[in-house]
Amino acid sequence: MSRFRILSVGRGMPKHEKGLFDDYAGRMKRYGGLELVEIAEGQRTGKESPATRSKAIADEGERILEKMDKRLWMALDRGGKLLDSETLAAQLLRWQEAGDRDVGLIIGGPDGLHERVLQGVAFKLAFGPMTFPHMLVRVMLAEQLYRAMTLQHGVPYHR
Repeated sequence: MSRFRILSVGRGMPKHEKGLFDDYAGRMKRYGGLELVEIAEGQRTGKESPATRSKAIADEGERILEKMDKRLWMALDRGGKLLDSETLAAQLLRWQEAGDRDVGLIIGGPDGLHERVLQGVAFKLAFGPMTFPHMLVRVMLAEQLYRAMTLQHGVPYHR
């Protein structure tokens, strides 16, 4: 059984996305659980200078680093590795078999993750070159974790 924790920059989810996330989090209970920890977004105005943007990323990074515990951590990053669902399930299983039962996943803010956060993770994962809304990425990640667990346990969900 693995316990998964998602650290995600941003507060609150629209009702529809929250319902979808909560559905997958509920399904994950039988596999150890899935927890979402929201991280406050750095201050942005929409017209900030590069220095202000860098400060926002650094502030988010500090808050993320404060929440990172001893578990194995992965980060979603556009420069990360592209995996299909089966390969993600196999990778998670390898970590579990190596003793890393608890896995954390990090979703950055609108400008990505601070380099210190990226240096502190064991793996960088990408969902592809496109940009997705952060609240939707939470749902996509929860679904992929659920899919990975069903693949590991032979549950007929993945087709």
